[in-house]
Amino acid sequence: MKIISNYKDVLVLTTSSIEGYNIVEYKKPISAHVVTGTNMFSEFLGSFSDAFGGRSNEFQNQLSSIYEESIDKLKQNAFRLGCNCIIALKVDINEISGKGKSMFMITAIGTAIVIENNATTKINTSKTISVNEIKNIISNKKVLSDLENNQLKITPESWNVLINNQIVEAIDILLKKYEFIFDKKSEELLEFENNLLRYLEVNNLQIVSKKLYHFIANSENYTFNKQLYVIIEQNNYIDFEVIESLLHVDKLSFHKTAIFLCKYDKCFYNVDDITHIESLINTINQNLKQYVVYTTKKKNMFSSEEVEIWTCKCGNTNKKEDEYCNDCNSDKYGFIKNTFTKQSALYNLNLKLNILKENLS
Repeated sequence: MKIISNYKDVLVLTTSSIEGYNIVEYKKPISAHVVTGTNMFSEFLGSFSDAFGGRSNEFQNQLSSIYEESIDKLKQNAFRLGCNCIIALKVDINEISGKGKSMFMITAIGTAIVIENNATTKINTSKTISVNEIKNIISNKKVLSDLENNQLKITPESWNVLINNQIVEAIDILLKKYEFIFDKKSEELLEFENNLLRYLEVNNLQIVSKKLYHFIANSENYTFNKQLYVIIEQNNYIDFEVIESLLHVDKLSFHKTAIFLCKYDKCFYNVDDITHIESLINTINQNLKQYVVYTTKKKNMFSSEEVEIWTCKCGNTNKKEDEYCNDCNSDKYGFIKNTFTKQSALYNLNLKLNILKENLS
């Protein structure tokens, strides 16, 4: 299967066949609709009749924007089904009238399919770059530089540049700004959140996931971290390979982050996730270590008999049979009682693994 991590990468074709790829599965026909009021089309006749005056260009730009929006929604629908391609694309514009008002509905339809690379196909690797692409690159570098130097006020225009051009390098800076605004409970918080979610959505899933995970693992702002976990859960920013990579960092904060992430789901699963989950389970068992020291002490002052105890990372000593520290309520792996622990993660992962094996193998 040709794996993609962002709905923007869904391939869209107007033909019913595709060269250079094997069709693995025809999923189902899908559709997307965009409805616009009369405001957008109110100038249609004027734009058409005044074509030589330049107004038709404005209309064409508006129409093109809505056309792209309908295809964008269609891509999202295909991505949610686990598909990486849409064939037989057709876009229709229909007028809806009633009670003296008119609206226009743009409908995009196609067939969602799963494709894989045909290894025998030769690909032309020669590249060209347009002047507009060069201008975009220069604009991107300017925006990123201004962000890094804290010289850019994040306006709707700058958000559009960040989102439309998918400037993934800005994630770390935007997360820091988000943390600052979140802690201040600023009036601009809601608007910033909405734009940030739009920005994260259009960028590569694996990169976004890695940035979010590492930000949490390196932060002690637990209130803000909870908010990032909410974003991860609601938007399915889960990548098992990236989660596993956290367990190779010899830090408790990275291990805790990896374990907590195991409670969440991906947007969809494919057969490759079976291997990824199996590998993650093995790494949890091998790399997750106990943060305690085992020793012995005399049973009491009148006896020479010694009993085994363990010393928690907080410094408190506990009986061998104690599952949690009597002082800080942490288990031997550093997880607080009644939170998502190593055993919780393993149970959740094994449950998913069995379901995937039953349905995808």
